[in-house]
Amino acid sequence: MSTGLIVSVATAVITLAVCGVIVWVMFSNMRKQAWKGIVISKSSKEIEGASDFSSTSYFILVKLDNGTQKNIRVGRKIWEQFKAGDRIVKDAGKLNPQKPV
Repeated sequence: MSTGLIVSVATAVITLAVCGVIVWVMFSNMRKQAWKGIVISKSSKEIEGASDFSSTSYFILVKLDNGTQKNIRVGRKIWEQFKAGDRIVKDAGKLNPQKPV
């Protein structure tokens, strides 16, 4: 094996490891968060890319029980479950918010 190939492979492996750690930390922090509030509004934004590609991002604006507002990006299924005025809860240990039981 040439030195250049070894360096390239090592660089790729290290880059993937660093990216994996960053994603793991982000998800760990998201799971630790807990909050409760009321849905103020919902919105969606279509993002058009090259070659006729587009995707839609879904957002829920929540007034938290402490009085602050939080704009949350959620998936379509969760977005469709809520309407303005609904109660919404994000429990610690859960990745997504839900309606209280």
